[in-house]
Amino acid sequence: MMTKIRLAVLLIFSMSLAMSCNSGGDKVKYVLAETVEIEYYDTLKKDEWISIDGVTFKHLDTYEALKEDSIPENEFYTVDILPTTLQQIYIPGAESHEFLSTYGDAQVVFELFKHLAVKSDEQGNQIYKFAGHSLDMSRGKMILMRHDGKKIKVSTSEGYGAAVRKVE
Repeated sequence: MMTKIRLAVLLIFSMSLAMSCNSGGDKVKYVLAETVEIEYYDTLKKDEWISIDGVTFKHLDTYEALKEDSIPENEFYTVDILPTTLQQIYIPGAESHEFLSTYGDAQVVFELFKHLAVKSDEQGNQIYKFAGHSLDMSRGKMILMRHDGKKIKVSTSEGYGAAVRKVE
């Protein structure tokens, strides 16, 4: 009788352990909707990310330097990167000093807007369209939908500094 109880306990323990393990990798929460609102409200750190329809925009603290110096201007918004809230600024001749620039919520959402506005399908048609007022963007908020009417899937890294909501 005691062996059967131990066996049952062992079986239950091993099943709960197997169910708690995720063989497919970490699962990420997401929003899936025809219209999505993204509202920035908190600090964005290096290596945090937002994924929109499978395109992952990674936040870099060297975004400003890349924008000005490394990537040609006509190609910059085709690269899937976004700024962090605090940007490292490099000034020639001031190597021993660290300079920071701040990106506010409105600036971050406007950078995301510019990246999404140039996304196009195989035929060259713009993928996303936007709704709302410029006042919303000045507060760090953007509403977007697809031109083809398909649902948009948005996910973010853990602790991401923006709210992603389904708009009805």
